[in-house]
Amino acid sequence: MSAAGDRRRAGERRAPTLRRRLGWALVVAGVILLGVLATSAIALSRVLTLQTDVTGPFFDAVSEADGAYVGLLDAEVAVRAYVATGDATALEAYTRAVGVDAEGVVPDAALVDRLGLDDELAGTLTQAESSVRAWVSDAAEPAIATTEAQGPGRVRAVDQARGAELFAAARADTGLVVTADAAAAGASGGIGGRRGQ
Repeated sequence: MSAAGDRRRAGERRAPTLRRRLGWALVVAGVILLGVLATSAIALSRVLTLQTDVTGPFFDAVSEADGAYVGLLDAEVAVRAYVATGDATALEAYTRAVGVDAEGVVPDAALVDRLGLDDELAGTLTQAESSVRAWVSDAAEPAIATTEAQGPGRVRAVDQARGAELFAAARADTGLVVTADAAAAGASGGIGGRRGQ
């Protein structure tokens, strides 16, 4: 054992055992798995952040536009009921929906600014706001004032017809905003060209 044993110990390495090979294979597989899990966690975190950034404002916009549309319908029914009956409780829905300066039936400007609307949708929103304010100031408020001053059933048919025309325009324009908001948010992942983000 002297010459052959010394040679083996001095210059030759022993072949790795199966246990050692499996150990290293498991270590390498564990490191790869850890890398995959870390990458997946980072990707999931990024997706959730982007999803919140995109869906939050757009959900708010669609919900608010829909709420404004329903509020407008409630306000019109309330005005018609008050004009017919003179009962002040009929105006509760109008007051709740319209509030001060028609803010309840016009989408919030701060939310609109956050969305970064394209020109077409911004024009639709401006038209809807103009139509709603025209109905409130030129039809609803005068009808309420006439009923308060003269009693129920005293609003002239011409004024009622003009109010119905203004309301129809406000309803159509507000409906366009609801449809445009929902379509833009659904089709592009957001309103106003947020497509490649």
